[in-house]
Amino acid sequence: MMSGEFVISLDLELLWGGRDHATRDSYGANVLGGREAIPRIQDLFESYDIAATWAIVGLLMAESRDDFMASLPPEELRPRYTDPRLSNYSYLDEVGEDERSDPHYYSMSLVRRIMECPGQEIGTHTHANYYPLESGQDITSFEADLAAATATAKRRGIVLRSIVFPRNEHAAVHLKPCAKLGLRTYRGNVTAWPYRATPVARQTLDRRAFRLIDAQNGAFGSKTFVREAGQGWA
Repeated sequence: MMSGEFVISLDLELLWGGRDHATRDSYGANVLGGREAIPRIQDLFESYDIAATWAIVGLLMAESRDDFMASLPPEELRPRYTDPRLSNYSYLDEVGEDERSDPHYYSMSLVRRIMECPGQEIGTHTHANYYPLESGQDITSFEADLAAATATAKRRGIVLRSIVFPRNEHAAVHLKPCAKLGLRTYRGNVTAWPYRATPVARQTLDRRAFRLIDAQNGAFGSKTFVREAGQGWA
C-alpha cells in the first residue's frame, strides 16, 4: 500500500490580496480578523506538529514606510496592467507609517511568529501580489517583482524556496524566473478545465459552477498525483 502526503499551503496577503476590489472600509474587518486567526492557527500547528508553507506578499515584511518604499522595484519595471486597479503600486499613497498605525498593509510581527513556529516554511506570494496572466504585464516586470520579494525576504533572514502565484495565475514561462531566483517549488493547478490558470476576466460563472459540482461529486476525477523522484522545474 502506498502512503500519501497532505500538503498545507496558506496565503498571507492582508489587504494587498484584494485591493483591486476592496478597501479598508469594505474589507478591513476581515483583514483584522485574519490577523487574530493566524496566531491561533500557529498554536494548533505547533500543538499537533503540523508543517505548513506560508506564501507571504513581500510588501508585508516592511518595518516602516521608508523600508517599504525602498523595497519596491524601479518604477519602469512595475507592471502596467490594462486595468490599473490590478496594480498594488496604484495604492502606495494610502499605506501608513508602520504596522502599529497600519495593520492592513504591514505584518512583520506575524511573519516573525511564523518563523518561530517549528515546521513552518515561508514562501512567497510575489512582492506586490503580482498577477502574471493579466493583460499589460510582461515577464520582465514579473521577474523584477519576484527579485524584490526574494531580496526583502533575505534581509529578514529568510531564503525563499517556494511560490504560490496570486489567484494561481501562471504559465510555463513564469517558472524560469522563479528557478533563476532560487525558487524550487510552486503550487500548481489540476489540469481539468475548470481549474486551469486564467486571467480574472475568464473566471466565469460556469467555471465556478463546475468547480462546485466537482467538489460535491468528483466529476473531474482524482486530484491526487504520484510524485516522481527527481521531479523538478520544467
